[in-house]
Amino acid sequence: GRRDWRGRSSGQVLDLLEEYSLQAAEKMRTEGILFTDDCFTRDAERSIGILEGLEHRGLDLRLFVSARITDLLGSPRLVDALSDARPFSVAIGIECGYDAGLDKLRKGFGVQQVVDCLSALKDRGISQNACLSFMIGLPFETYEQITETLAFSAYCMDRFDCTIGVAWWLPMPSQLWDDLSEYGIVSREELFHLPHFERNREQFHHYHANLSRLEIEKIMKLHQLYYSMGLNLIEVRTVPVNRPKRIAADAVA
Repeated sequence: GRRDWRGRSSGQVLDLLEEYSLQAAEKMRTEGILFTDDCFTRDAERSIGILEGLEHRGLDLRLFVSARITDLLGSPRLVDALSDARPFSVAIGIECGYDAGLDKLRKGFGVQQVVDCLSALKDRGISQNACLSFMIGLPFETYEQITETLAFSAYCMDRFDCTIGVAWWLPMPSQLWDDLSEYGIVSREELFHLPHFERNREQFHHYHANLSRLEIEKIMKLHQLYYSMGLNLIEVRTVPVNRPKRIAADAVA
C-alpha cells in the first residue's frame, strides 16, 4: 500500500542512475530522469544524498521530481540541495487556492505556507523550476471558491514565475469519492466502464452538480481571460476552449 512505500537508499539510487547514464549516452537521446517515488522529498536526508551524490559522481542528468510544501518548508538544506542541482523540474500539488479547501483535503498547509515556500525557492533562484498543480470543481466547492483558486494560481505565476496547471476535478477512487453522498452527489461505479468518461458531458455535469451550467460557462469564460494572460487552465471538454500555447508571467493578483 501507499503508506508502506519504502524507497531505495540514496547510494542504491545513485548506482542505478550511473548505470542509466552510461546506457543513455549509448542508446537513448534523453538525459532526463523522472522520479516516480511516492514523493521525492518525503525523506529529506535521502533526497539530499541523491542530489549531492549526482554532483559528486559527475552525473549530468535533468531531474523531474515531486515535492510537498511541508517537506520543503521543513528542510532548508533540501531547498539548498535543489538549488545546487543540475537543471530540474519539481512538481508540487497545491490543489486549492483558499484555506478552507486545503483543510478539507487535509493538505497540512495553508495559502500563506505556499507563498512562504515559493519565496524560499525564489530567494535561491529556482522558483521558475516549480510546476504547481491546482484542481477546480471539487465536490464541496462553490463558484466563488473556484475563482479564488484561479486568482491564487495566477498570483503564484506572476510573482514567482512558476509553471501553473489547473484541471477540473475528475471522479476517481479516493476519500472524496467515498464522501460524495455528503455533497448530494450519487456515485456511479459504471462510470469507469465508459470510454473516455473524462470527456463525457453528461457525467461531467452529474459530478459537478453543485455548479450550475451558467456558473460553469462563467468559469470557462474566466479561463479565456486567464488564457490571454498565459495561465494554463487544462479544461474538461464540456465547452470548447483553445489550449494556451505558453505560460506568461503577466497575471493579476
